[in-house]
Amino acid sequence: MKTSKQIEEKIRKRTDGEVFSLEDILPKKHSKAQYFRTIKTLSKLQQERRVSRIRKGLYFKPCKVQFTDDLWMFDASRQEIAEYYQKKFKHKIYVTGTPLFNSMKLTEQVPATSVFAVENPPKDFKEDKLFFVKSKCPITEENKKYLQILDCIENIKHVPAKTSGEVADSLMQLHISHLSNKELLELVRYSKFYIPRTRAILAAMFATTGKKTLAEHLKQSYAPDTRFKIYFENSIVLENKEYYGIYNTYTK
Repeated sequence: MKTSKQIEEKIRKRTDGEVFSLEDILPKKHSKAQYFRTIKTLSKLQQERRVSRIRKGLYFKPCKVQFTDDLWMFDASRQEIAEYYQKKFKHKIYVTGTPLFNSMKLTEQVPATSVFAVENPPKDFKEDKLFFVKSKCPITEENKKYLQILDCIENIKHVPAKTSGEVADSLMQLHISHLSNKELLELVRYSKFYIPRTRAILAAMFATTGKKTLAEHLKQSYAPDTRFKIYFENSIVLENKEYYGIYNTYTK
């Protein structure tokens, strides 16, 4: 069977509405000739509207619009592309940014974008309302929840429609207060990958919840004369903040 026919057969067997990559079509060991023949065949299928090109090396198999007989969808949705990358990266990916703030009940604002943290973001990736950011450290299934809490602390001033104080209190009440001592130690361990301001806020949170030993441990991880300007309006973190180098500023 010719290479072009083999490629067409592989694509025929794929599920309608599926996002797939060039790597999914090519054999693991392939020659340059096979590579260029595959590109040429995909280009031909694209002209015939049997596949759609999302970006370099990434394709979409058109599908019928649900509940219709003759309407076809030729462009992959943001959700379909996001699901492809979630499968590709397996456990080495997690939700961050505004979608994370919403899922952790730190804001009621519904996110208009999808944001994922990965160890090695796709190069030259440009997709409307879908973004990848580099994670602070290697991702595992076990450490995602710690990294997500720390991401929220690091971006505490950027949670939509909430003050930094409100976010700090919600994080403590909804998430940090439910962690076991072992989990708190893991949170401290991963905080070392984050900027000193993040560790200072976490230290103030620990002190507020009576975890003074952990708070002191974090305080030793940054210079004692460091000052961080964050406005914690009407927050229970206020009672401990200055000891950990946090001073009010009226810039949220």
